[in-house]
Amino acid sequence: DLLAIRGDRERYYCGMHQMFARHPDLIRLLTIDAPQLLPTLLDGLIWRSRTTENGVRRVNYYIKHLLVDAEGGLSRTLEWITDFGDPKIICHPALVMVTDLPWSRVAIFTFVYNRAWFLFTLLIFLSSQTILPKTQVLITAKKADTFVAEAFRVRVSIGLCRAFLYSGSLGHLLFQQGRQLIECCREGRYLRLGRLKVPAYLGNWQELTRLALALALTAMLITEPFLHCW
Repeated sequence: DLLAIRGDRERYYCGMHQMFARHPDLIRLLTIDAPQLLPTLLDGLIWRSRTTENGVRRVNYYIKHLLVDAEGGLSRTLEWITDFGDPKIICHPALVMVTDLPWSRVAIFTFVYNRAWFLFTLLIFLSSQTILPKTQVLITAKKADTFVAEAFRVRVSIGLCRAFLYSGSLGHLLFQQGRQLIECCREGRYLRLGRLKVPAYLGNWQELTRLALALALTAMLITEPFLHCW
């Protein structure tokens, strides 16, 4: 009844905003105390026109309070629904719109950028560690007068690729790890592994993998032949 849209000559009336202002964690409360009311609530956030035009019907989704909280930050609605663990409720049209809208408007660009950067650095790594060294071996079969010049160009290419790899990829990883380490130390967020305390961000397997990659690249930099032959 709170979600019903009523109107008179002056304005329309709906209790949706007041309801979420009074209970900003309404979705969490329903998943705990009354999960059977979740479909009713979500159905009330969708308005469907009674008439059709060209075989289609207009539908309005009132999902503002499912996307952002009162402070303008990202709402925890999807987190609560995920913890609830009901595969049927996550397929509700309102929740599908909640997931698709941020992905198509915001998240997809960051995701594509991060994956493109990863693939680019991976290509540079393969070039410097596998492709160009094999090219240098093939040059030895050529004539002596062209060997020195071509071998020099290949070595310069390998050096530039590895310099970019260490400065770009390794530098970015060390910056991320250092920033999160400082934040955890300042806020006192740690995980206990027996008697050992580690920063809380390492509880995420992705961050743990990034730390392992940073350590591996650091070990490669320490043993880099170009540095020892300088």
